[in-house]
Amino acid sequence: MRVTAALILVLLMLPGSPAAGERDEQVLAWDDGGYVNCGMCPSPMDLREMAVMFQAPEGFTWLREIQCYVCNDQVMNPVNPDLPTTGPCTLAVWRPEEAGAQPPPGSNPVYEFESAGGYPEDAWITFILPEPVDLSAGSVFPDGVFFVGMKWVALLNPVLAVDWDPVEMGNTWRKIPSEWERCTEYSVLIRAVVSDNSGTPVELRSWGRIKSEHGAP
Repeated sequence: MRVTAALILVLLMLPGSPAAGERDEQVLAWDDGGYVNCGMCPSPMDLREMAVMFQAPEGFTWLREIQCYVCNDQVMNPVNPDLPTTGPCTLAVWRPEEAGAQPPPGSNPVYEFESAGGYPEDAWITFILPEPVDLSAGSVFPDGVFFVGMKWVALLNPVLAVDWDPVEMGNTWRKIPSEWERCTEYSVLIRAVVSDNSGTPVELRSWGRIKSEHGAP
């Protein structure tokens, strides 16, 4: 199986020479900054999980981070109005259900981890995986195809933004409530960060991380 879509690949070159422990990263994304919206997010009340399909570029076979654009939920914290009200969530990685064109995610994640709430709103949030996931395992991720996304702990909190005019439609899947269905009207703003090796973790405020956070070229 080979995905031939024009996937956006933002190459993040980290500072310094290619010494031992350093690595290069790429941010995989279907959103292109076009018609992006928070207030009109289609969020069925029985929405449970969302996942986005990607394919690891050649040589970049370690999944290290999941990035999500979190919207303002328009709810005020009763104790401190200045604090965000984003709730906890579970970030997950799925294998394809089966080999073939445009497969859905598997029924259960192959990897997941929980994240506490309280992170900012109206911003890209970077969730760093506790351990990198090896996407070169062909028996799990055929041709490097994988899905990353979110499982909700609280109903529709956090709220994710969507792109109504992505690079290519049809790579977002949603589970409502127990069956996966393919989204053909929007792409949710979830990205995957992959690297060329599993070496020393990148410092959180490295130039590569800053470019990732602010969308710099």
